[in-house]
Amino acid sequence: MGVAIGVAWVAALGGAYLSFIYLLPMGLIAAISGAMLGLVPGFVIVVFLECAKIFTSMAKEQKRQTALLETIVKSLSDQTADKPTQ
Repeated sequence: MGVAIGVAWVAALGGAYLSFIYLLPMGLIAAISGAMLGLVPGFVIVVFLECAKIFTSMAKEQKRQTALLETIVKSLSDQTADKPTQ
């Protein structure tokens, strides 16, 4: 996942650079505006990949916690089953 995020950053910066270079003959303001617009698609991909990474790590953590809680419940139910009734 880390490589994909790096590629998305390169795409964002490459889009900004290319937009700037192609629009520079039209003027500095047009070039800067085009560079900002060139960043948008790459930034969208970066945000999407970062969200996917966060959700994946959250799912892994929830699975780990669920397994731990199931172990605790099992050990507690074994303890209550071993107690003699009065």
